[in-house]
Amino acid sequence: PIYQHIGNIVDVLTYCAWRISGRPVGTVIGTGTSLDTGRLKFLIAEKIDISPKNIHIWIIGEHGDNSVPVWSRLQVGGVNIQELNHPSGIKDPKSLDELHTAVVNSAYDIIRLKGYTSWAIGLNVADICRSILHNSRRIHAVSTLVKGFHGVEDEVFASLPCVLDTNGISRVIPLKINNDEEEKFTQATKTLYKIQLSTGL
Repeated sequence: PIYQHIGNIVDVLTYCAWRISGRPVGTVIGTGTSLDTGRLKFLIAEKIDISPKNIHIWIIGEHGDNSVPVWSRLQVGGVNIQELNHPSGIKDPKSLDELHTAVVNSAYDIIRLKGYTSWAIGLNVADICRSILHNSRRIHAVSTLVKGFHGVEDEVFASLPCVLDTNGISRVIPLKINNDEEEKFTQATKTLYKIQLSTGL
């Protein structure tokens, strides 16, 4: 069986589920930053009037406030954002930061207005399940063991792009990220690791 964890703190709870279950690491998956990534693609697409399917970017690390958008790998239709001439000013660092802030705040806004989140995460979970059940080998930003990636030395769960098939996570896709992104990623994993330690597992 494949276990998919949804509740927050999703990275820590996925780690706990893995330790308690004794299952192979690739069969215990957290939704991680998959929803964050989808929301960011939508906002970028809206800003430059292009389909989200042609926006290629990942949010990695911790789901939520300390998530790390990999701006250095942002592409629109295969073109790096820095090479794209668009009147929206999309490649301006301030504009990019505002988009990420909107992603982080979106869940808080929904909770403030409705009291809880449901539809977006439900659709996201269904999308992940579809990739597993159909053996599609699609790539999702999900929470998994990231020890050994980007300088992480601790046994900690966080999000990286992962290939999903009927066995769960078949492999983690190594991202080429810049120094600033790597530093933010490792800092996020250190924060998560401290919380993991507090569980006693």
